[in-house]
Amino acid sequence: MRSGNSCSKARLVFHLFALLITCLLLIGMTACSTTPPDAGQSAEPETSTDNEAVVATTPDMTEEKSEPVSTIDNTRETTAQAPANTDNTPEATVPDDETNAENDGMKKLRMEINGTEVAVSWEDNESAAALAELAGKNPITVQMSMYGGFEQVGPLGTSLPRSDKQTTTSAGDIVLYSGNQIVVFYGSNSWSYTRLGHVELSAAEMSDLLSLGDVTITLSVE
Repeated sequence: MRSGNSCSKARLVFHLFALLITCLLLIGMTACSTTPPDAGQSAEPETSTDNEAVVATTPDMTEEKSEPVSTIDNTRETTAQAPANTDNTPEATVPDDETNAENDGMKKLRMEINGTEVAVSWEDNESAAALAELAGKNPITVQMSMYGGFEQVGPLGTSLPRSDKQTTTSAGDIVLYSGNQIVVFYGSNSWSYTRLGHVELSAAEMSDLLSLGDVTITLSVE
């Protein structure tokens, strides 16, 4: 019985000693796991500070790079205007020359009444241009006759383009009647005519030229 109790006591002591060792080991491990990580984490605030410095400098670099944009835009505007400055083609001169050539015949068309040249403002229309062209080939002499106490009328010997309109004439007016007769007024009448021009004389002067008898009109181009 005593030997059995001795064995039991020895086992109990062994178990207590093992338990003590285990407790000491656990305490040691717990102390290691709760060590403050100050040394390992101290570098993180420094890293974030470096990142803030990089971010702070980034806007400055962006502002410096924004200046060349205006230079590029100015260059584009300059190149867009270049074709207008280099275009020296005299396009407008061709139509002007053609118009002047057409009007030269009208300006040189002359009218004489019984050998006296009179100033005439000719109409800018197809009929007057055709009359100038015809007179440019050969002078036209028209034997006029008094009619109605207000006009002198005579045949052209050919038909001209016409655009007759109801017209009230006055002294000095020159018109085309029926496309083949020229009429010069020293009075007034209302009929369907095509206007050719106007003699730059007063009504009294026109009456002195045309109301005293039949006349001869000569049309020519210088």
